Amino acid sequence: MKYLKSYIFVFCLITLTLFPLLTFAQTNNSVQNYQPLAPLPGNQANQSVDIVSYVKSMYMFIIGFSVVLAIIMIVVGGITMMSSDSVFKHEQGKKIIQNAIIGLILAVGSWLILYTINPNFVDLSKVIKPSSSQTP
Repeated sequence: MKYLKSYIFVFCLITLTLFPLLTFAQTNNSVQNYQPLAPLPGNQANQSVDIVSYVKSMYMFIIGFSVVLAIIMIVVGGITMMSSDSVFKHEQGKKIIQNAIIGLILAVGSWLILYTINPNFVDLSKVIKPSSSQTP
């Protein structure tokens, strides 16, 4: 029984190591340009995009969404603090506000670190394309 476990472990390790060598990657041009099922803000619907612009749009969407959620949580923490005379509820509201501010600092700090390393990481001028339709 002791050797059976080691044989199974070695077999799984070899299988997981060698399995990628048996797969075949797609080599045509559709890997670089694809049409997403649900476009993110900044990408137009029914338009093929490359993975780099899609990841940039997704990253900026997540940063914006986290800022909105942090503001909502700050408001919830303030309402919790104001609506109760209990010391426990007051501390709970303060903790909610502190956690929201820490999350906001993490979200904006990650953007700031990427921008400091290379401003092209967060540049959306290539991702957001002007719409070709004009309103009369």
